[in-house]
Amino acid sequence: MFHPSSLRKRRVISVMAWAPVFTKLAVGCAASATGGMPDRGGAGADTGGVSNAGSGAAGAISAGGAPGMSGAPSSGAGAANASGAGGALAHGGASGGGAPSTGGGSAGAPSTGTGGKCNTSGPAGQLFLDSFEDGEASKCPSWIDADPTLGGMWSVKADGDSKVLAQGAAVSDWVIDVSGNYTTTDQVVQAKVKFSSEPGALGIFARVQDLRNYYFLYLDGSNIVLRGRVDNSQLTSVKVKTPTVKDTWYTLKLSVIGSTLTGYLNDMQLVTTTDASLKSGGIGVGTSDNATAEFDDVTVTAM
Repeated sequence: MFHPSSLRKRRVISVMAWAPVFTKLAVGCAASATGGMPDRGGAGADTGGVSNAGSGAAGAISAGGAPGMSGAPSSGAGAANASGAGGALAHGGASGGGAPSTGGGSAGAPSTGTGGKCNTSGPAGQLFLDSFEDGEASKCPSWIDADPTLGGMWSVKADGDSKVLAQGAAVSDWVIDVSGNYTTTDQVVQAKVKFSSEPGALGIFARVQDLRNYYFLYLDGSNIVLRGRVDNSQLTSVKVKTPTVKDTWYTLKLSVIGSTLTGYLNDMQLVTTTDASLKSGGIGVGTSDNATAEFDDVTVTAM
């Protein structure tokens, strides 16, 4: 997972596990990343062309304490959530050994074995599954706010008979919550998403390497939009007019197989493009343009 840095003017995005240039991540475990989120306009300003982003200062993302093996949640020495220079977030050290549990908890919730190791896999080839039914988002798997300086408010809350991951602050930039394994190559990321305010924008992210490199699929209330960010520059977007409303659940799916990117809404393929820039990365979810939103049943399937 990530250790967020002090980054400027970014939209809040939940992103899972970045940066192949850093120490290898295990699922649900913290690692480090590079690059600050660039200055850029809101998602709603997308016109379907190339969007030139600003060059916001790159903030170093650092880790405190040793990450656990095989996705072990942090619980040892190391100041958890300690803020260092540049706003770096430190994580605790590794927890003790012990075999990971087999089989998830209720409703596919991730579970931990007696040694504290985190099992986030699901059925049918799923590398990752989080339904948030355990009531938390900081241990198994661990979700990290990629830039807490933006003021995003991430929490797990009840929604009817289920629990969901919610972002409750109106923030104009992308706010990202991240998790996962950055070494995953071909992947299909899927999540249930719901606006809890008038749109705004909300989305899911794949092959996230750092805050300057990722692919993402989002809804802005009027369109579904597929695009990427490579070396801090926006790729040309592909979008289809697709009205969405608040308080309604939608299923977003982003397939990244080789150089082919494909976006789905409620299992219907709507947008596709190609780009070979990013070979692997983690995942994430996020909001922008002052939207608040909920996310549930996040999965990653290997292809």
